[in-house]
Amino acid sequence: MVSSATDAYQPAELKYGLTQKCIEVLQKHNVPYYVFTKSTLIERDLKLHQKYKDDCIFTLITKLF
Repeated sequence: MVSSATDAYQPAELKYGLTQKCIEVLQKHNVPYYVFTKSTLIERDLKLHQKYKDDCIFTLITKLF
């Protein structure tokens, strides 16, 4: 599970890319993963997740104002 207590795609992800790098390592070692986020930044990594679509689940949480 990627970031079970906080959002994996926080604004700092744009600068540091840590979530993206972690996902690449998980995929390299064939480790299934889950990503929970409410950020639209996940769109940047959709192609990365699609390459591993059989072993990746992500949940996008939306909020209504």
